[in-house]
Amino acid sequence: MKKIIALLLLFGFVVVAIQYLKSDFQKAPPTLYFNGNIITVDDKQPLATAMLVVDGIIEAIGDSASIDYAGIKNIQKRDLKGANVLPGFIDVHTHFALSMFMSAMHDLSGFKHDTNKALWQHFEDLTKNAVDGEWLIFKGLDPILVEDLELPTMAYLDSIAPNNPVVIFSQSLHSYLANSKAFEKAGISTTTPNHSSHSFYQRDSLGNFTGLIVEQEALVETKSLLGIFRKEKNPICSKAVK
Repeated sequence: MKKIIALLLLFGFVVVAIQYLKSDFQKAPPTLYFNGNIITVDDKQPLATAMLVVDGIIEAIGDSASIDYAGIKNIQKRDLKGANVLPGFIDVHTHFALSMFMSAMHDLSGFKHDTNKALWQHFEDLTKNAVDGEWLIFKGLDPILVEDLELPTMAYLDSIAPNNPVVIFSQSLHSYLANSKAFEKAGISTTTPNHSSHSFYQRDSLGNFTGLIVEQEALVETKSLLGIFRKEKNPICSKAVK
């Protein structure tokens, strides 16, 4: 008897779950979109001016004269007024946008540098040509691609760039390195609290910064550090360092 009850409860749960999934969003009424510039990404019909959408599905595409919607009740018509219509592109991890954002940063990745020596020589060559006070932003630090990579100390970064704030993004984007000038410009001191136990400014046994910033929350928590990406200070657009 208990097994029968359990099976009935399970069956009821499945039925309810299916109904819930079927009604997860409110569908728009049938709509005829017209007077648009619709890019179909279909070689057989690359462009169209109208399309019929029913229950979220494009049922017909072409022009207003060729689309038959006579048998559809409560249809709505929407004039696109010449607007462009593109297929939906969904990138939940936004690597495309991120790659565009980082494209002009100075590259320290293993794609460009085979050895630890070559990587840091490139860093030093770029830094010595910088104008004092300019933010220098680097990307791609990766111990996987550069097998003998040695992470720099804050003392090293300070010695190479004493007059320039430096921030280095790891390839994973889960850790960052900064010199003393960067912390100073960002208004981050040894008394600045960590964002959380898993995102923080690493300190040594004496409480001094090592230069390591762990996880993105600590990077973006301080608004003044985010200021390096404002247009008027944007290091990515800097022409001082080539």
